[in-house]
Amino acid sequence: MRQALNNLQAMYSGFRFVNQENVFKVCDLPHPLHVKNMVRNVLGGKFDDACSGLKQLYDLGYSPTDIITALFRTIKNYDMAEYLKLEFMKVLLVVSLGTSQPVKFSDVGCDIPELKGDNFKMWKKRVLLHLGWMDIDYAIRKDEPPAVTNTSTKAEIALYEHWERSNRISVMFIKTKISAGIRGSVDQHTKVRDLLKAIDEQFVTSDKTLASTLIMKFCSTRLDTVRGVREHIMQMRDTAAQLKKLKGKQTNKSTESATRSPHILEIIHTDICSPDMDAHGQRYFISFIDDYSRYMYLYLLHNKNEALDAFKVFKAEVEKQCGKQIKIVRSDRGEKYYGRYTEDG
Repeated sequence: MRQALNNLQAMYSGFRFVNQENVFKVCDLPHPLHVKNMVRNVLGGKFDDACSGLKQLYDLGYSPTDIITALFRTIKNYDMAEYLKLEFMKVLLVVSLGTSQPVKFSDVGCDIPELKGDNFKMWKKRVLLHLGWMDIDYAIRKDEPPAVTNTSTKAEIALYEHWERSNRISVMFIKTKISAGIRGSVDQHTKVRDLLKAIDEQFVTSDKTLASTLIMKFCSTRLDTVRGVREHIMQMRDTAAQLKKLKGKQTNKSTESATRSPHILEIIHTDICSPDMDAHGQRYFISFIDDYSRYMYLYLLHNKNEALDAFKVFKAEVEKQCGKQIKIVRSDRGEKYYGRYTEDG
């Protein structure tokens, strides 16, 4: 008896609701055929039938624990990728434990906002998750197989039909989740990979713009007593991790002819960046980097014409601290200001 209990506990060790006291309850589960039909309906897109099956289990008096255990036993035998099994179980956990009332599977699987431009990242993640959860993302993960010919074998025909079905359904589903103003520019694509690539090209931001936005966010984030220290630290770590990831994409090129400063304040590099609009009204920031020490000063600006005032403040501060004068200032010579002089220089 003790060995049987240990075996049962080992089998369900990943579920916290199974312990020494309730280990016998896992034997009193819904009929496997009933559960298989519900899973088959979910994978086949028959959400209403799956919802009815879940309602029947609740009406028969089965608890969420019983339903989850039976679903776990069933889904682990399906020929699916492991990550799909995990995502499938996550959804079922939310559906079964999150409420004691019947829930529509379509509400869980189709909770995807319409793509309007400002929600691109969230939209793409949910679309890919939904297609993977429905097991129709094969055309996204795999290349298109050779077209069917008279000499094609049954295996080749089955493979192409599987890819073609996945591609067709994925394209139709993605297009229904795009607003009318955007759909016109990508509606000509009939392959899901080309469709996703075209959408990416419209909304993906450049690394420089993203880096500017992250730097602005990192420098302007302040500790909020309402959120607390823990959330503040987590937010700062997330921003730093994104900046580190962007740095890894960059390619370092050595410039042998470049003049490097042997002393502090001999050469100052400056640049003006324009991140996204900030809640406090600052639209730009200007940076000053000492070539020798690599120490940076950063000032927030409302308009670009405040750059000269920011430089004056920087110049007065660093020259007073170091007891030296700035000799050279290097910039990217932006077209808007290159060649424009004032009485101040």
